[in-house]
Amino acid sequence: MTVELWDASGDAQKFQKCWPAIKQDAVGVILVYNPEKEKQEQEIEQWFGWFPRAMNMSPSQVLVVQSLRRSDMPAKRPLPAKLANAGVAQPLTVTTDDLVSAR
Repeated sequence: MTVELWDASGDAQKFQKCWPAIKQDAVGVILVYNPEKEKQEQEIEQWFGWFPRAMNMSPSQVLVVQSLRRSDMPAKRPLPAKLANAGVAQPLTVTTDDLVSAR
């Protein structure tokens, strides 16, 4: 199996011209965000709309990863509403302590 990963984070407008190439032949999307930052919950909902929803992907084709900076924070956090309402599975939560094993 060949896996190709694209990091499309950062300035959305800067990479928008690359989206058609990123979307071509994609069979899944991994959305990573830090729920400790309220702004990132809004951003992940936007990315969900721009990619999985716009590509008519099923919820089973979307993996959400919550990247927590502090390992003492509650590990289970709810998904943002738009993702939960779309039927996306509960997120995988990774803390900074887990990053080495997650890689």
